[in-house]
Amino acid sequence: MDSSSQKEQTLQNQQLTFLCTIENLHLHQKFPGRVIQDDAGSLQTLNRARKWLISCQETHPLCRLDEMELPTRVLDVNSRCADGIVRLLDSRLACANYATLSYCWGTVGNLKSTAETIQLHRSGIKTHTLPKTIRDAVAITQYFGLRYLWVDSLCIIQDDPQDWDREAQNMAKVYANAYINVSALGAVNTSQGCFMRRPAERGAVPLEYHHDDGTCSQVFATISDIGANETELSGYPASTRAWTLQERILARRTLHFGPGQMFFECAWGFRSEDGYMEPKKDRGATVSQSAFQEVQTNIKDMADTQLSGREGWSRLVTMYSQRQMAKQSDKLPAFSGLAQRYESILKDVYVAGLWKSQLIKDLHWYAESWYIFPYYRAPSWSWMSIDGPIFMWNSKDIESAHICARVLDCHVELKGQNPYGELTGGWLKIEAPLAEVKDSQIFGYEPGKALLRVFGELPEEYFDKLQIFTLFLRVRGDMPRTALLITPMDYRIPGEGQCYRRIGIAINLERYKIRCEIPNKAVVTLV
Repeated sequence: MDSSSQKEQTLQNQQLTFLCTIENLHLHQKFPGRVIQDDAGSLQTLNRARKWLISCQETHPLCRLDEMELPTRVLDVNSRCADGIVRLLDSRLACANYATLSYCWGTVGNLKSTAETIQLHRSGIKTHTLPKTIRDAVAITQYFGLRYLWVDSLCIIQDDPQDWDREAQNMAKVYANAYINVSALGAVNTSQGCFMRRPAERGAVPLEYHHDDGTCSQVFATISDIGANETELSGYPASTRAWTLQERILARRTLHFGPGQMFFECAWGFRSEDGYMEPKKDRGATVSQSAFQEVQTNIKDMADTQLSGREGWSRLVTMYSQRQMAKQSDKLPAFSGLAQRYESILKDVYVAGLWKSQLIKDLHWYAESWYIFPYYRAPSWSWMSIDGPIFMWNSKDIESAHICARVLDCHVELKGQNPYGELTGGWLKIEAPLAEVKDSQIFGYEPGKALLRVFGELPEEYFDKLQIFTLFLRVRGDMPRTALLITPMDYRIPGEGQCYRRIGIAINLERYKIRCEIPNKAVVTLV
């Protein structure tokens, strides 16, 4: 038995997926699977991607995009392409279609614009000197017939704090207005590129398919699943980084280059190179034109995505908090584009990761594992102050309890001009029932008993050394439901009295057993 026959025998009694080539139009309806090209940068692969882009632009009303205002600076990839040179261009707010790049920088090897190099980059950059990821993105942009490409490392002056702060504030518009966002999904650094080496053996067996008219066509059989499990694109290097979340969500459409195949997602849905397609009715990885067109639409236009409204925001917080960043002070700036867009949709005021109209509700975040950044990044009452997976407590039973706390005032101090960016300080003044924790008992009970959950934000050994208070947030009669754990600070804000910091949250999941006398209210300033 030859190797082809052995493969066919192995496939028997297993569920098969039949594939056809992209050129075989007669079989497309019958066999949805497609053969993946071996070369990620081949003309066949890029032509398939270009057809996806053209189809999206022409047939998806939510995705359709006219020429938009260019970012402050862009790479002109067609300026002198015959000489193998691209140049950095000051756009002067001209309008045109452009591409953006979403990628992992890595720790070494990225090319950056600085105060010293920006004039050189305006004069021209030899294409062969670009890191592979950026070089591949230039080739993709050119193949799609676009002249301009935005790459953060080159289009932002990296050692100019004012320019960096200003451009970070524009990030939402940069990605939302891009004609196409190119994602180097599988690359851990800029040396790996978009066109990664694909697996040599995909296990597809060629077979003959006999048509009713007596003619034959070649199809392929495989036991591999097509992209149903890939829609979230989790686990890839670019999906683990903090900055790339808003880049993916804000973009109108994104072409992802994974290590095994391409993926394309837009406001309409998701498709992969192996032939899988899924309309975006019950899942939402991007929140694009339908969600973020501030003038013409409102929150109801996001109803068909999982990231709609305040529930979508809570999910977004959890997604973002699980991502990694090389520079920990980027936590607020890397989320600023999403904050800016959601502020216009929710018609609310963004306050260090929370919303002003529902600050008490938003204080019900918790972390089961965490790391405290050693330098100041955000007030202790903001989930931005710690690293680790963050969850919003959205139990309907808890939310039905009476809110007994009241926000009197709040304030944040910006490091720069970006109202969604880095902070140097902030406080929250709350009037609420306040009680000191005695004998390590909260609401009169030991944590862990009678369904009393306590999520601390300090190492356990510190709790015995601190004076701790419970600041009640929700109650039902004489049943406390939720309270912040706070501890006094050594300094005071002028005119604000004693300051406290948040060190955890207590949640009573027992509806009847845990009862206590609700203490008198006090005014507390959290920092």
